[in-house]
Amino acid sequence: MKAEEVKKQVMSHYTELKGDGSLGKKYPELNMEDGKKHVLFVQCLLARVGFYRTYLPYLMLNDSETHSAIIATIQKRDFNKSFEDYEVFLATDLITWADYIVFPALLFNCRKMFSSILEVNPSVKFIMDLDSPHFTPNERSEDNTQLIEEQLLNNLKLTDTISCSSSQLRDVVKAQFEDKFKDQNKRFTCLPTFLVSSYLLRRSDDIIESSSSIRIGLQEGNFNQKTIDVIAKLALLEKKEITLYVYSYDKSKFIYPDSINVVFIKSVKFLDYFTTIEKMNLDFVILLGINLKYEQEKAIFQYGELALLSLPILCDVKNQSRRFIKPNVNGFVISKTESLESLIQKLFKDRNLARKAGKSAQGMALKHLSWNPERASQLVNIYK
Repeated sequence: MKAEEVKKQVMSHYTELKGDGSLGKKYPELNMEDGKKHVLFVQCLLARVGFYRTYLPYLMLNDSETHSAIIATIQKRDFNKSFEDYEVFLATDLITWADYIVFPALLFNCRKMFSSILEVNPSVKFIMDLDSPHFTPNERSEDNTQLIEEQLLNNLKLTDTISCSSSQLRDVVKAQFEDKFKDQNKRFTCLPTFLVSSYLLRRSDDIIESSSSIRIGLQEGNFNQKTIDVIAKLALLEKKEITLYVYSYDKSKFIYPDSINVVFIKSVKFLDYFTTIEKMNLDFVILLGINLKYEQEKAIFQYGELALLSLPILCDVKNQSRRFIKPNVNGFVISKTESLESLIQKLFKDRNLARKAGKSAQGMALKHLSWNPERASQLVNIYK
C-alpha cells in the first residue's frame, strides 16, 4: 500500500459520524456474521504515536484471517482539548459489533461511559493501551518516585486488559495497580510500538540517482553551528556543491555561509512527512544529541523512519540512533577515531558508501523495528 493510498484511507476517518445511515458504507468490516473477533479502536487524535499504535494494528488485524477491526471517528489535533472534550460518536451498531473496545489512556472518570457501553453490549471487553507513562511527582518520597495518575489507575480497574508499549512500562503500571487494588486479577500485556514496512518502505528503484549536488538533511534540535561550519569548510575544500535541507522553525538561529545552498523545510502534517523526505532525495542525514530518557522513543521513530527510506544516518554517541548503527555498515558514528569532519569528508569522497549504508539501514529497520508475521501474531493474541 503506497503512502498516498494509506493517507487517503486515514483521512476518511476524520469525518465525524453522526447517525447510523452511513455505517455500512463507511465501515465495510461491520459484519456480525463473519465469524471473526471484532476490535473497535476509539482514538480521537492521530499523531505519530497514535498512527503507530492504533492505525497500524487496525491494518494488521484486518489482514488476518481471524480478526476484523474498525477505528471509530478520529478528530483533528487540538492542544486545547482533552479526550473528554471531544464528541466521540460510538454508534450502537459499532458497540454491538465489537468483542473488544480499545481506548487510549483516559485521565477522566470513564465509569459512566463504560457503563453505558455495557448496557448496549454486556459481553464487550475493554482494553486500555498505554504508550507512555502518565506520571505525577511523589512529593512525599525522598527519592522522588513517580506515580501513575490516580484517575488512570481507577480507570484501569474497569478494563479487562492493559496493553503497554514496553515491558518496563508494563512492570511499573502493574506494580502500582496491584499495590492500590490488591484483590484485582488484571491482565497486563506488552505490545511494542512497531513501524510498518509496507507504508514507509522505499524501494531501491524509487531512489533517484543523485545529481552533482550532495544533499544533507538536518533536523531541528539535532545539529549546531559547528555542524554547519564543518560542512561549509569541507564544501570549499572538496569543491562540492552542497545543499542543506533544514527542518527548523527559526531560520535566524544559525549562520549559513554562502558557500552552501540552504533549503528550509516547513513543518508538515505527520502523514505528509514521508513523501516530503522522499522528495528531498537526501544522501544522508546528520542527527546529533538527544540522550534524554523521555526522548528515546522519539529518537527510535526518527531513526526507523529514515532507515526505512534508505537514508543513512551520521550520529554521535548521545543520539539514540547509535543503538541501531553498526559503524560504516548501516550508518556512521562520531568516535575518538572518526570525527564529524572526517566522516563527512569520507561521505563527500565516496557517495556509494552512503547508498550502501542506506540499503543496509533499511534491512536492519525491517528486521528489528517493523511488523513481521511473528509480531502480527503477538497482536492477534491480545484479542483472543
